[in-house]
Amino acid sequence: MKEKLSKLLAKLKRGKFTLKQLGATRADIRALRDAGHNISAQTSPRGRVYFAARKPKRPDTVTDLDVLRAYEEHGSYRWAAHSLSMPESSFTKKYHQAKKSLKPKFQVRVLHDDIEIISVGDSIRTVEDALAKAEIDLRLWEIAETTINSWEVAGKIHAGQDRAGHWKPQKLWHHPLWQVKVKLRRRAPKAIQEAIKDLLKEVVSPAKKPVRRKRSANRDYLLEVVLFDAHFGKLCWGMETGENYDLDVAEHDYVQAIDDLLTTVSHLPVEKIIFPLGNDFFHVNNWLNTTARGTNVDAVDDRFQKVFRVGCKAVRHAIDACREVAPVEALWVPGNHDPETSWYMCEWLSAFFRNDPEVEFDNGPEGRKYRQHGKVLLAYTHGDEIKLDRLPLLMAAEQPTLWADTKYRAWRCGHFHKKAQTDYVAGDTFNGVKVDILPSISGTDSWHYKKGFVKNVRTAEAYLWSRSKGYVGHFSVGVDED
Repeated sequence: MKEKLSKLLAKLKRGKFTLKQLGATRADIRALRDAGHNISAQTSPRGRVYFAARKPKRPDTVTDLDVLRAYEEHGSYRWAAHSLSMPESSFTKKYHQAKKSLKPKFQVRVLHDDIEIISVGDSIRTVEDALAKAEIDLRLWEIAETTINSWEVAGKIHAGQDRAGHWKPQKLWHHPLWQVKVKLRRRAPKAIQEAIKDLLKEVVSPAKKPVRRKRSANRDYLLEVVLFDAHFGKLCWGMETGENYDLDVAEHDYVQAIDDLLTTVSHLPVEKIIFPLGNDFFHVNNWLNTTARGTNVDAVDDRFQKVFRVGCKAVRHAIDACREVAPVEALWVPGNHDPETSWYMCEWLSAFFRNDPEVEFDNGPEGRKYRQHGKVLLAYTHGDEIKLDRLPLLMAAEQPTLWADTKYRAWRCGHFHKKAQTDYVAGDTFNGVKVDILPSISGTDSWHYKKGFVKNVRTAEAYLWSRSKGYVGHFSVGVDED
């Protein structure tokens, strides 16, 4: 009897049959149903009754993770499909879909000077992991923003059917997933980085020995070499503004002014040279031809990498020339046109002269720099952020110790492209503070010409200070406009 019912069940699973076609009776059908099998009966329009073995309903739909786990457990499509009571073709299709949908996602998006890393999965859980997989060089990039989230994905695992066709108890599963997002920006614009690489190919920093100079008992002078507002990259057309100025002219005038000034003072007993850099050395701050605040600048040499390289070489020549006279300290003073680009230049120069005991750099982020030389206190700022009449008291407030130790005090400002000087006396308690607005060696561009800012004398200056007597004198070198 049991063998007969097994053959009958096997035939009913293959399709629909009448009792006559099955060679069975209603008692046989009733016996199958009593054994737990789902035997359906369907009456046709002609009144014939067809019987079939229906598959039991799934308690839940098969999830992608169910499919992956079944394949991992059984090792083949056939047996994995059988464990889930699925046709092999359907299982194979769903397996490939699941493998694609649950595959950990890792994307690296690069847009100009920004990178965005997005990771979703269980293998990357920290920012360090994401940076390592993306192979990010943190010497070129800095982290701007990070986001880390975690959550658990849960579901049921189907255990299949027993021999009687009943579903086995289901098991619960849970799996942790992590989302890691990292946004990075270049430490320097790409054009600057490429320009620095080009410069490094051309120049090598050799170890330099101290310069042998004539001994002098009176070598106590401090020399300021101040060439503010050079604006490398500015373009001026003589037919429009009255004078020509481009990258070649800027390099020539800058180098010539340095050489002429140092020739003038080379016989003096100079103990140290202070060489302020920055102060709008470049005309723009980036390859978009804008200032630091995003202001578009007209009449610009758009060969940004070339402008940067030529500027670096001009200043390198200036420092080499200064160190032949006395040890040099270069100070980075941010301007309003090029604070980032001029800082990159100073960082490159600092690396280039790293083995030179005669040269030191201060590339700190302060917008105002102070230096003491005996009884002299000198302060440097570009002059675009603070009203000039506030500078004397600001010096006393920011540097009370240096203020108390000195007698002669002066501010050195640029920005206005002209020569001016003001003496301030703040009551009986404070001595006079001199505020010097130093001239520019750059030409007049179309914007300044339209606004009427013309005929400023293009001049480079150097100031001499004594430790005990203060201001000794200054030297001016005019720029040849022929």
